[in-house]
Amino acid sequence: EVAWYLSEDGYLDFVRDCGAAPAAQYEPHGRLSHVVVDWSGMPDPDVPNRVLYRNKMVLWPRGRFKTQVFGVGYVAWLIAKDPNVRILYASETNHQAVKPVEVVKDIVDSVWYRERFGVHRGDQWRAGTLTSALRNATHLKDPTLLAAGVGEVQTGSHWDFILLDDVCSQRNTQTMDGIEKLWKWYGGGM
Repeated sequence: EVAWYLSEDGYLDFVRDCGAAPAAQYEPHGRLSHVVVDWSGMPDPDVPNRVLYRNKMVLWPRGRFKTQVFGVGYVAWLIAKDPNVRILYASETNHQAVKPVEVVKDIVDSVWYRERFGVHRGDQWRAGTLTSALRNATHLKDPTLLAAGVGEVQTGSHWDFILLDDVCSQRNTQTMDGIEKLWKWYGGGM
């Protein structure tokens, strides 16, 4: 059962059964989940062993469970697969980013999750962040999961995954100055 949940084919079952998105369906979530969970970039056709387009963007209309399936569920799945992973979950504001991070923490600390993937809750378990108690790589300084808002500098951090969930808003894209600040944060501070 554990191996199935941690496989790409078992991802949708994981998302449903862990409680991230109990109503997720094969269309569209399951069909497109393979594109997301298997993403490792696009090979450069001109240069062997070079990867282009390491980033992946999922654009769906509101009300399609993007955050639950590809935010909360994906993050909980990544932690189950590797407690040494380092994930930054960013949104327009820190307050917005903390909400899904707290849902991930509830899932990771649930009986269902603990019975299958071990007890991850440890000393480093605070609002908006967690460091898995199962982490065995002692050289890692960044937490397993951290919530951050646009503009919060993460210089010097080494993230394996950065999930950007609704970082653009009417407030931060109304002016050229706002757009430039957003771009500078994304391009420089991330």
